[in-house]
Amino acid sequence: MEIQGNILDEFLKRLITSPASKEAIQSLLEAFEEVVKIRKCLPNFDIPYDDITEFIYQYNGDINIDDLESLMGQVEKLCIKKFPNDSSNKHPTHKCFYKFKQHIYLATTQKNYIQKISEDASKIAKQAEKDATYAKKQAGKAKKLTQGMVANYVSILGIFATIIITVFGGINLISSTVKLLEDNSRLSFLVFVVSFLMACLLTLVRMLTTWISSINRFEEKDETTLNEKEISIKAVWTWFTNTLGNIVNWSLYTKAMLFLGILIIGSLICIICNSNAVFHKNGFTEFDDMKKVHNQSTTGINININPEEKKNAP
Repeated sequence: MEIQGNILDEFLKRLITSPASKEAIQSLLEAFEEVVKIRKCLPNFDIPYDDITEFIYQYNGDINIDDLESLMGQVEKLCIKKFPNDSSNKHPTHKCFYKFKQHIYLATTQKNYIQKISEDASKIAKQAEKDATYAKKQAGKAKKLTQGMVANYVSILGIFATIIITVFGGINLISSTVKLLEDNSRLSFLVFVVSFLMACLLTLVRMLTTWISSINRFEEKDETTLNEKEISIKAVWTWFTNTLGNIVNWSLYTKAMLFLGILIIGSLICIICNSNAVFHKNGFTEFDDMKKVHNQSTTGINININPEEKKNAP
């Protein structure tokens, strides 16, 4: 059975791949006769349709149906010459070859049609995959665009809020300064209050701008972050010296807060010193007054006697 299958497969393979030459056509006819003899196709025309279909479907290469049909036609002509028809009836060998030819042509046509449908389906699937990928990218872009628009809207609102707070805060700062000048003329107290209000205003503006930047996903470098690997006096001193060495690289906010901090501390020291001086001065004045009153009471002298009363005195 294996030998029969090999002979049929060899015949079909040569029929698909052989060139249309006389030697090839003669060889194919001889191979066909061998197949008919071994597979016992005659006299009952037992054609191995299943085996032919299986071979054609499992054949890996491309089958050119036009070349195959042309080659089988030439083999059929040679078969008619070798096995001529008897009056109006075909020779059994010719009739058997005709059945072979028709079924081979049918199986090849079916295979090519199935392959075409599969290729078309594969192309459609690939195109659908490309369309899905493109749609996914477009959806991602639309999502990013929407997020960006929301972030821009929030940023614009935050900028306007910052401007409004800065303007009104500056106006309030100026009005507070004028009131302080009217109520208290001490320069140290004025510097302290103005510096403190300026620090609060700058901190508020800084918080708003940092919030806006975080919405836009901007990463800001913290200039004064201490390395948390080791907390010791040496580490703190190293961080402090490095920070002082990079004063030029500090941000405007950091420099402004440092300047305002110095003003606040200096003015606070001046206020404390002035308060102590006033206290000591008032204390000494009260002490002198008490001393004078004590002396007058001991000597019997009344400093409140009018000159007229002094004349009328006995």
